[in-house]
Amino acid sequence: MATDNDPFDYAAHPASAAGWAPQPNQLPIGTLLVWDDWFARIESRLDLAQLRTDARFRERYQTALPRNPSRPDRDTTRIVVFERVK
Repeated sequence: MATDNDPFDYAAHPASAAGWAPQPNQLPIGTLLVWDDWFARIESRLDLAQLRTDARFRERYQTALPRNPSRPDRDTTRIVVFERVK
């Protein structure tokens, strides 16, 4: 990994480990939360609309990346970065 961290090491990153039940209100202020179409939405059941209306989080960045360049209209991944501010 580029950061020399294992994101699946529960001791080092309890909020990002596999099987984490989403509790974004427990993240420390200043934490960056990366939402994507698959892991955040499907595996963690973390709703994008809910994050966007939550005053504790500020949206910092959004992008969409085509997984299949020949079908970007159907096969695109959205990534949104939030910062915990309150």
